[in-house]
Amino acid sequence: MATRNLRPRVLTAIYSLGTFTISELCRAARLNDRGQAYAQLDRLKKLGYVEEQTLPASAAHAPFKEYRLVSDAGQRKKFA
Repeated sequence: MATRNLRPRVLTAIYSLGTFTISELCRAARLNDRGQAYAQLDRLKKLGYVEEQTLPASAAHAPFKEYRLVSDAGQRKKFA
């Protein structure tokens, strides 16, 4: 898919998922490269639309990061 379609796909996926991991976001937005998702998430975190939480590690895996659309109604309205 064309790069110009990346941002709308990511924004739509974030809005529909609400709470997600990076792999869930990539699947929902049909992204082949996690780097594309991280770039969009960094931008959205700086703007205050997405929050990040580190989940405890299980077994030998590194801890997962869970992302969520902010709970502040004013910010959510701006995002939509």
